[in-house]
Amino acid sequence: MEQTRPPEEFVSSHPSTPRERSWRTAAAVLAVVLLLVVAAGLWAHWRPLSDDDAARLAARATAESVRAQLHPGSSASSAQAGSAKPSDGSLLTSAVLDRQLDELGPPATPTQTRHMTERGEESPAVESLSDAAGRLADAADGVHDADLAASLAAVAASWWAADASSPSSGAASPSTAGSESSGAADGGATTGEVTGRGSPSASATPAGPVGCEPEQLAAVTAVDRAQFVAEAAQARISTGNAARTDVDATVARLHDTLEDGRAAGLLGCDPGPVAAWYDLPEGFTTDPARATGAAEREASEAVVRAVATSTAGQRSWWLGVLQDTAHGAQRLDPQKPVAALPGRG
Repeated sequence: MEQTRPPEEFVSSHPSTPRERSWRTAAAVLAVVLLLVVAAGLWAHWRPLSDDDAARLAARATAESVRAQLHPGSSASSAQAGSAKPSDGSLLTSAVLDRQLDELGPPATPTQTRHMTERGEESPAVESLSDAAGRLADAADGVHDADLAASLAAVAASWWAADASSPSSGAASPSTAGSESSGAADGGATTGEVTGRGSPSASATPAGPVGCEPEQLAAVTAVDRAQFVAEAAQARISTGNAARTDVDATVARLHDTLEDGRAAGLLGCDPGPVAAWYDLPEGFTTDPARATGAAEREASEAVVRAVATSTAGQRSWWLGVLQDTAHGAQRLDPQKPVAALPGRG
């Protein structure tokens, strides 16, 4: 049988040009991907830790300490706490603590842990819920990320509320910059007497137009409504009633808050934040003191949102208002479960 072969011009000893180019392109792409992976690994290992990242991780470590040392379900953790006496960790359920840890983001990676050690960011043992809340408030006051500031403030508010049922919760924490309110009726026994981190000052610089964000105005309105409810409760509760002392202190404290120069600046916004009248909370007639607590709780939730939009110099004051309203709400309405993240949904 006669064998045939193709013409010489159709025979080639080399692969086709398109196939050769495709292999070269694939090899180049793989090389670039490999370089990017190596570069990402090196960056993850050596990149510096930002101040906000460090604040978040320190706050998470504090939350983990609260769970380990103050959680009521662990008798061993109470022994580990030594002299630390939790105010009322029983108000912080496992679900609440889990939600707070989720809000504070993932735990530190080995590299982040190394950077935290290099920065000297090792958290000391938690002494109390008030101490832990003060740490988070200090962190919230210094971070740049508004969303992180609100998260830190929300967790701090939850811990302040849980701390409010302690007999000693009326004493100012080490981080508290204010002093006792002049409206105290019993010399410092109630939480409502603590003015918080930012004490009222008539000479404080007003917020001005830059502070007229909706969240700021809503917070001032909520505080004003809480004062309205407290004054209505004061008129209904007899002087000899045990709740009257807390209500009296609440009226004085909220009055001082609204008289503060930083609130006065917001009152000058156009439109102004304060409504002409308010509805009383549901159940006011039955239990006016508890209704006052509910109004303060709504105010604390509004203040958490205001923290996120506050400017330099305002945030510390808002955190002081938050401490007061969170304390006051739980003292006057103790039946209400402590929220994990008030004002954050």
